[in-house]
Amino acid sequence: MSNQSEEGLKQAYSMLAKGNPEEAKKILENILEFNLENNEINFAIWSCSYWIDYVKKLQKLDYYERGETLFFQWKSFEEALTKKKEIYERTLFSVQTGIFNLALESFSSIPAESAKLPAQKADIMLKTGICNKKLGKYDVARNIFM
Repeated sequence: MSNQSEEGLKQAYSMLAKGNPEEAKKILENILEFNLENNEINFAIWSCSYWIDYVKKLQKLDYYERGETLFFQWKSFEEALTKKKEIYERTLFSVQTGIFNLALESFSSIPAESAKLPAQKADIMLKTGICNKKLGKYDVARNIFM
């Protein structure tokens, strides 16, 4: 793979990590022209395509529903991954970072007064902790529960 293609992949992975699969896909499609047989680029495009519609629809939902939708779709995405022959860790890491950053942002944006029942507050704390764990912020996740 050329240096230009590697730079394009880095830019696309940066967009994915920011939760922007649509922009990432545009970048990937540009570098695919010169690397038609590159399986990593093809896998990254497939991953972007999987998430684009789900991320677009988030704006229509309230914060809690956004986070819940992302959690549910992540499980579906993991299931879809089992059908893939090759999985590229850089792609998967970038997608996971983007999705759980979006979920964390959603759960963190829920006003405290909207979670009136202790069970609701606990659920939001649990989901915030899971997001932090998936993002590799283990100390933050652990401190949420202490």
